[in-house]
Amino acid sequence: MAFSSLGVSKATGKRRRGQHKAGIKSLPNDLLMELLAKIASASFTDLLNVKSSCKDFHELGEDDYVFQHVTLKELPLVWYTKNEVSSLLRRCKEIENPDALFREGICGYFSSKDQGPGLEFLEKASRKGHVEASYIYGLILICSGGQLKQQGLQLLSSLITCKLGGSRMKECRRRVKDYVRSMWINNNIVRDQEPYCHVKTCSNYGRTPNSLTAKGGWHSGGYVEDEDDTFMCCAYYQCDHEVDLFCNMLQGK
Repeated sequence: MAFSSLGVSKATGKRRRGQHKAGIKSLPNDLLMELLAKIASASFTDLLNVKSSCKDFHELGEDDYVFQHVTLKELPLVWYTKNEVSSLLRRCKEIENPDALFREGICGYFSSKDQGPGLEFLEKASRKGHVEASYIYGLILICSGGQLKQQGLQLLSSLITCKLGGSRMKECRRRVKDYVRSMWINNNIVRDQEPYCHVKTCSNYGRTPNSLTAKGGWHSGGYVEDEDDTFMCCAYYQCDHEVDLFCNMLQGK
């Protein structure tokens, strides 16, 4: 390929004056906004760094679409007095950012006297696909009993069997535990003692929750891993075990 076709002088090897590579402004705003939303969903800090790199990114980064996707996992679950952080959380809540809804939900349900609004926020976040919100919302419904119990079992078992493999469920539980430890817990949830598993082919059929022996390990394909053994079980048994783990978590165990 000739140097001249690239805008480079044959004699000097230098780019001719007036010849420039396509800049960031040549890309459509929709594409740039998608890029910013992707960055925002991975790291709020990275989003701030990109926004500070140029005026175009700063302006596009203020769009509601970007803030819908921004992750707040880097921010501790506490109330801030700094105006810029408080403003960020307020805006994310107003546009129903899933992370913001989850934070409002978990704090409202377990720390406030009125649990209703907190449960509504968890439900909204769950509908938007927030994994931790779906996890906690499903557990709350299970322990509520009645028809809600069945809804909760379906929601949690769908996470176990479809969306989350073993290591991802453990990571979800770890993140929830970090949130719980950072809050003042005023409201616990209490489970009933009837096992949810009624599948006769499950190796734990008929066992009460207090007699469950699994240590909380997870494996894809319907297995629960014990420290000494691996055995076949159903999704409802795993719900049994997950409820026990969460209730113990709330009690600081």
